[in-house]
Amino acid sequence: MRADLSACRLKLARAKRDLKALDDKVGAYMDPPPFRFAIEPEGKGGKTIVFHIDREPDPEWAIDLGEIAYQSRSALDLLIVQLVIDNTDQRPRGRTQFPIFTDRHEYITKGKRGSSNRDRMLAGVSGGHRHLIDTFQPYNRIGGVEDDPLSILSSITNRDKHRDIHVCLGSVEIPRFQLLQPLIDYQITVELTGEKFRGYPMVDGQKFIGIGNVVPPRESPDATVELKILPMDVSLAFYGDRLITMDDIDAFVLRTERILDAFTKRIKP
Repeated sequence: MRADLSACRLKLARAKRDLKALDDKVGAYMDPPPFRFAIEPEGKGGKTIVFHIDREPDPEWAIDLGEIAYQSRSALDLLIVQLVIDNTDQRPRGRTQFPIFTDRHEYITKGKRGSSNRDRMLAGVSGGHRHLIDTFQPYNRIGGVEDDPLSILSSITNRDKHRDIHVCLGSVEIPRFQLLQPLIDYQITVELTGEKFRGYPMVDGQKFIGIGNVVPPRESPDATVELKILPMDVSLAFYGDRLITMDDIDAFVLRTERILDAFTKRIKP
């Protein structure tokens, strides 16, 4: 038998085609923007910026996400079958699959039966090919291993997590607004940065940014402080155990393609 990655490529092509279709639907949904920010009163003299959704996204897009992830994951699992054939001239007898691990210890440590997850998943794969697979593992990422494209792919295809994935609008990366005090020609632009402002779904009516009653300066007792909303981007996303953006989906499809390309050059002709 000879290794043949054509089935892997067909799976990848399906994932890319489905991604393009989803991207087109999302693009149409986001133009014009289906959301708006409004300044609303709160408490005594306070003001808050409230997020409103005028058109909800299609919940069936979560199914599209699952299909893209399934085809990408399947392409990687089929790759392992072909790598076994490349090394042994036979199909694998056990249950092989492409490993995705965020913890190196969990990946390589041998259990009571004398084998590791790496041994079981890559049974029949040559040492050289195993080493290359090791380099793609998320645990090699410096910081934020959960943000690695393969980590995201694994979280989506995990059945328990996939059941809870739903479509949402994701938080803005950098909230921006201005504080104005017109009577004394005073204004300040505020940009809030940091991880706590990222990675959560936005819902209709959500209070986004607020200020309490600000005491006016003694020399201008009639001065008031106003809020002005500055342009802020909100993207469509998917939410399960984490926020998944369209860029994340694109990244794991591209990573799948990169892995297939790497092994295409290495299997026996």
